Amino acid sequence: MILWRRACQFYPSEFGELPKVLEFERQVALADKILFQQSDIRSWSNGHVPTLIPKASCDAVIISTTLYQMPADQEVIIYAARKILKKRGVVIVQDFAQKSKDKKHELEFVSDWFKPYSYRTFIYSESTRWLPWDVLRWKGPRCSEVRPGEEFEKFTSMFKLPGQSDIKI
Repeated sequence: MILWRRACQFYPSEFGELPKVLEFERQVALADKILFQQSDIRSWSNGHVPTLIPKASCDAVIISTTLYQMPADQEVIIYAARKILKKRGVVIVQDFAQKSKDKKHELEFVSDWFKPYSYRTFIYSESTRWLPWDVLRWKGPRCSEVRPGEEFEKFTSMFKLPGQSDIKI
């Protein structure tokens, strides 16, 4: 039986990849440092985080292709995600969006999903002062081709060692 999440994950022409995905999922399930939690983001009102995810317990929170469905709730969702992060944790948002021109803490969501490079990866962290940094721009939602985002250089410089050359994609 193909679960709904898998049905949404693949185009019909890609179902041949399912065995590889299942093997990857099996390997991830064996990892002792990775924990996947499922929660209804809509229940995170006013920054309330479900008790199944302890405060300050995550290195990263990934919100993938979700906020465009709830644009009015994005600040509450990002705030709730921040509450479960460890001190130097990051919130990673991958969505059909661009940085808002009017509200610097928010994203504006793109209606043309098939416009090249409208699917982007944003980073929020203490280092970004909790503003969205546009770090990667994907050719489409299948993430087959990528370009650096507006803050790619700033973001990668945070990880650069002395004498190390710039990170290129």
